[in-house]
Amino acid sequence: MEGTIDLKAEVEQIWSEPNLEPIPECLRKRGYCYCNDVLRDGAKILMFGFNPSFRDDAKVGDGSFSFLDTMRDFRNRSVYPSMKWDTYWSRVSEMLANSSVNLHNKTVYWDLFSYREKYQKSLRNKILKPQHNEPCKFVIEHILLAQRIAESVKPQLIIVKNKEAWAYFGKYFLNDYCGEGATGWRWMNYIYSPVKKVLPGDAEVRIIEGIHSGNVSGLTSTNLVGTKVLFMKHLNQYTKIEDRPTPEMIADLLK
Repeated sequence: MEGTIDLKAEVEQIWSEPNLEPIPECLRKRGYCYCNDVLRDGAKILMFGFNPSFRDDAKVGDGSFSFLDTMRDFRNRSVYPSMKWDTYWSRVSEMLANSSVNLHNKTVYWDLFSYREKYQKSLRNKILKPQHNEPCKFVIEHILLAQRIAESVKPQLIIVKNKEAWAYFGKYFLNDYCGEGATGWRWMNYIYSPVKKVLPGDAEVRIIEGIHSGNVSGLTSTNLVGTKVLFMKHLNQYTKIEDRPTPEMIADLLK
């Protein structure tokens, strides 16, 4: 699968003029960041975050990272107990691996957006909200690329690991985009059937059955029929243990 999409070229195209016109100067200076091994062969799980953070000690400049290397670089109390703890990546790692189950090698990762920002809500009205009933090309092209990646990877399970991202996957299509996080714009617009399964927190699972017409990509069919989608909230240091998905739960969704 590697090489089917030139990720660097695609991201650079998104970050070219005139797409950058509505983007604040601080984000332009920080540059983009994306996961460079999302098209790795053998993936069964595709996890979507929202955007890479920009931390207090971060350096400006464009860049990319490997999800597999990241999983090995930070502490997982069962698998890599001696590594440094990370408030984001360690939580992701422990959701996928413990002493009994390890799904790191079966998982690839992609952020919907490649701009670097720690506080998502501060940019919602500047970038993500449609202006004059149409979102900017910077947003549209990010969603197009994310959908191309999903259709190319063809995973058994997609994890949408941030409530801000739910609307982009068509979760609110049938309630007129009025749910929390809905934008009013037709995005990927997959057709789902529910799965009766008790999950932690506000998480829920659906199965892709097709795709609505009028989606942003223009697709009339999808490679993802039968793919399960786990919609869940962002995990952080304050998330209660009982609200965190476990590796066993994720593995069970692959069955």
